[in-house]
Amino acid sequence: MLADPDASVMSKAEAQNCLDKSQHIVTHEMFPLSEFRDVQHNLAQSDFFYRYSKSDNPRMKKALKFAKRAQQSANDAGLPEMKLYAENRVALIQNEIDNCPRNNP
Repeated sequence: MLADPDASVMSKAEAQNCLDKSQHIVTHEMFPLSEFRDVQHNLAQSDFFYRYSKSDNPRMKKALKFAKRAQQSANDAGLPEMKLYAENRVALIQNEIDNCPRNNP
């Protein structure tokens, strides 16, 4: 089969860049609810690591990272209720980390 003479060839990096741009346009400009879903996704990741990691400090820190990311996303998106939920999640996980027996010899 002969190559299409009208087809352009782009590098993998260029293709990934185009994909990233189109994904951003679709998720953030065309469908603003995706910001809400982004917060939900980060909170779900945080909950997963929190439940999975009781007394396991590295996983607990990962849970904290996702909770903080959700908090920032909620703040950026102007979602006050989700921001409050994320702030509470951050406080809960931070308290767990601070009181973890491994951190207090």
